[in-house]
Parts: sequence; structure tokens; C-alpha cells
Amino acid sequence: APPSPAGAITLTQILSGLEALRELLANDDASAANLFADIHPGMTGLVDTERSEELGRLIRRYAYDDALRVLDHLVGKLTKTPIGTSDLDPS
Repeated sequence: APPSPAGAITLTQILSGLEALRELLANDDASAANLFADIHPGMTGLVDTERSEELGRLIRRYAYDDALRVLDHLVGKLTKTPIGTSDLDPS
């Protein structure tokens, strides 16, 4: 397989970042904002832009319960989206 372009992020990496983000939000950890800022650029094209922007706004407002709901929605969409190669663990 050809190497992915520099800076390209795989769906697996995004999901792993979102999982880490979920844990921070669930623990009311303010570092969630930094993690979101790191993974947000890679989400472009993979998730609904409006939803990911909403997630960012909620995190910046410390509305973590609402952010968790949006996050779960995004993860649900991502894991149900058929992709060319499925390297996702179904569990």
C-alpha cells in the first residue's frame, strides 16, 4: 500500500483520540480542550463539520455532559460509516 500523505490521520487514530477525549470529558478534565484542538483538524472530512464545531464550543464552555452526547453521536456515525478497509475492532 502506498504510504499515506504526511499529516494524514486514519479513522482508527481519530477514534482513539475521541475515546481519550471522552474519558477526559467524563472526568471533567479541562485538558479536554487541548486534546480536542489537537485532533479536530484530522476530523475534517470524516465527521459532520457542524457537529464537530458544536463539540468544540461545548468543550470550551465546560459543558461536558452535552459535549459527551455530541461526542457519542459523532463516534456512532464514524463507526457505522462503511470505509474501504475496516481495521476497527467491533467491540
